[in-house]
Amino acid sequence: MSLLTIVLTAALFGALGMWWGQRWTPPRPGRVSNSPHDAWMERHQRLRDQSQLAQRRHDVRHTRHEVQQQTLQLHLSPHFMFNALSSVQWLWSDHKRDRAARLFSNFVTLWRHHWRSHEASTHTLQEELESLQ
Repeated sequence: MSLLTIVLTAALFGALGMWWGQRWTPPRPGRVSNSPHDAWMERHQRLRDQSQLAQRRHDVRHTRHEVQQQTLQLHLSPHFMFNALSSVQWLWSDHKRDRAARLFSNFVTLWRHHWRSHEASTHTLQEELESLQ
């Protein structure tokens, strides 16, 4: 192909582009074309990526909160158990065996409810009130 053919071809395509009301420009770095549709698609993709990132951040915060709650429960459970059993032991040694037996029975009921509560993440108010009685 001669240089004259290349120049004429480029001029022809440039003239046709101007005739159609569009001037060809090379795409910007990182973009495939300059069309409004492509620009809209890029913006839409960026917004979708930002939305997904925000959702992931929310999920991480939620998971972290759940782990903190579970950790707190695991720390409180042995402490509560120790205190309750110490109270039963004190009542028993003080010859208040009826009261110690009642306290121990209540403790067992409460402990049973506590372990069942780990199976479900939410509880009704009625369930909470029943556990307190």
